[in-house]
Amino acid sequence: MRVGSERRASPDASLPFRPFSLGGGGRQYVNIWVTLQMRGCLGEQISTTVSSLPLTYRVFGVTRHTTIYLPETIQVEGGPGEKCA
Repeated sequence: MRVGSERRASPDASLPFRPFSLGGGGRQYVNIWVTLQMRGCLGEQISTTVSSLPLTYRVFGVTRHTTIYLPETIQVEGGPGEKCA
């Protein structure tokens, strides 16, 4: 995971994640870049979508889980003539 401190920062402007602390009412933007790795093949006219990502984090040593819902759905489609064995 890489983290940027500005909204809509690019991956090139980000730094490796480091734990950080916030004071009461504090706020920190965290940009998360994700690489999707798929097994298998998407044949012609077959698609899959991603609309949320699971996230695990720790606060005061307690592990928590949540789901991040993306502002837009990502759709991956098989290319024309793509054949899967």
